[in-house]
Amino acid sequence: MRAVKAFGPRDVRLVEVPRPEPGPGEALIRVEACAICPTELHIYLDWDAGGKAPERPFIMGHEFSGIVAEVGPRCSLRPGVRLAVEPSRHCGQCDMCRAGRFNICRNITFPSFPPTDGAQAEYIACPEYSVKPVPSSVSAIEAALIEPLAVAVHAVRLAEVAAEETLAVLGAGAIGLSVLQVARAWGVRRVWLAEPRPERRALARKFGAEVVCASAAELRETLGSSPRVVIEAAGHDRCLADAVELADTGGRVYVIGVPFADEQALSMRVARRKELLVHFVRRSCSDLDEAVELVVTGRVNLRDYPVLCFSPEQAQEAFATAIARPGDMLRAVILWS
Repeated sequence: MRAVKAFGPRDVRLVEVPRPEPGPGEALIRVEACAICPTELHIYLDWDAGGKAPERPFIMGHEFSGIVAEVGPRCSLRPGVRLAVEPSRHCGQCDMCRAGRFNICRNITFPSFPPTDGAQAEYIACPEYSVKPVPSSVSAIEAALIEPLAVAVHAVRLAEVAAEETLAVLGAGAIGLSVLQVARAWGVRRVWLAEPRPERRALARKFGAEVVCASAAELRETLGSSPRVVIEAAGHDRCLADAVELADTGGRVYVIGVPFADEQALSMRVARRKELLVHFVRRSCSDLDEAVELVVTGRVNLRDYPVLCFSPEQAQEAFATAIARPGDMLRAVILWS
């Protein structure tokens, strides 16, 4: 089968690799659409995966959708069904799994995080527990974007934002806009958003943000008050410090973004005086069913997320576009079928 394999910094190539076979409890998925997540750009640009260089060429891609092509033993899925995917693969046996915290399983593997191959390929095998059928009304691109939506569901669930609390979201990328939509769908009335790019600020207004500004400082100056909850979804190097500065006394900060610089500076004086709770968010955790339900019922709109589509032969261009982020584009997507 064809696959886009990363060989080093800024070096992705369309190559032939063996087609995987589904094991027990697994389905072989014919990939339809696979988006390029900003976290994968760390590997593409710097050949760095969480502080460690990949030891061999591998296939990236974890925001994807596809069609069941065949199934392994003890898999109840039917061929021909379109799927959304929550890609983490957990052991089910460790203390974190027993506590229901599958996203931080001690033995976790994650497609597109080396050495585990991902979904920028014609086929990938996935365990049945990690997929969810979606109706034909949900497009292949929408189904692929359900993965970042599930991350947003996990973050908003952790934050437990009450309807009367004010939530500020930093960043209007695919996850930030999904946080905004999930919070609104769950009854949060006041959602503010900070985003430096004017095209993305327009998207935030479209998807229901009450107040939209170019920065966290502008939010605070414009409104004259601080939000009880801040969700950082941008991953820029200043955003953690900005979130701490913005949050109200006794408030809560939830960090989704993954900045390029591993070490971040913030004011300990400010965070301590406010007695802030700062909580880091790791991917999603059994949030796929809820994410699919939000899309199917129309409470979250992924159809209007701006994407640019590429063929597998245009993979190098797709990654360059993901870095450039032209206009209001939220994702570069490679279409496999």
